[in-house]
Amino acid sequence: MKLSKSQKVILYVLCSALFISGAAKALYQYILQPDGPFTPGYSELEQVWLTAHGILSPLYLVALGALIPVHMKRSWAAGRNQASGVFIVTIHLVLIATGLGLYYAGTESLRAISVSVHLWIGLGLPLILIGHVLLGRTSRKF
Repeated sequence: MKLSKSQKVILYVLCSALFISGAAKALYQYILQPDGPFTPGYSELEQVWLTAHGILSPLYLVALGALIPVHMKRSWAAGRNQASGVFIVTIHLVLIATGLGLYYAGTESLRAISVSVHLWIGLGLPLILIGHVLLGRTSRKF
């Protein structure tokens, strides 16, 4: 059930880059670049972070999908780390749905909910993934 070294590198790099780009965009939007008379509310730097996040997202999803036939299937069959695995999949499905909601939400109130949920879950994702990895390591049979 252990990931190969190349899988780990790809997933960790993509996840880290997604976290950094999303957190930087949020930091810039909500803290460093508040709306005001001299700041129009959306800058080129913010667009760079958002573009990077948008490019990295499908790459990360492909890498996650590559885990299904081996890592997820074998771990499920072995009965190991199932609860945290289901939680991880659920969290990713919520991130996918809210990410789509950012672009395709029909109303501003629905979009605002998507922004908040996507931001807070995205900021917490590294801790959730670390927890999953640590649980997996403690459940291994030596």
